[in-house]
Amino acid sequence: MEYAEEFKKLANILNKSKKVNSLDKDDHIECEVLAHSLLDIRDSCKEIVNRLLPRLFSSEISEGEIEDVLLGVGEELRHIIYHIRATNYYDYLKEE
Repeated sequence: MEYAEEFKKLANILNKSKKVNSLDKDDHIECEVLAHSLLDIRDSCKEIVNRLLPRLFSSEISEGEIEDVLLGVGEELRHIIYHIRATNYYDYLKEE
């Protein structure tokens, strides 16, 4: 399934939730923001698990490559944090 199809399907599912809809504010449509965020978080997790971590297990990895991989993990984590902060649904995670 293409990203646009996944987004539309997930947003429509999330739109069925009264709690999700109660978090709409002005032009912030929570079901859409949440769908986008969840899909991007999924993709960042896949990047970490499927591409970056396996590189660390390479017996031939150099010190420079280790630093590059760790930087890549950090960028994916930054992206995940951004998407958590973009949602209203997960506001309770922002308090920590």
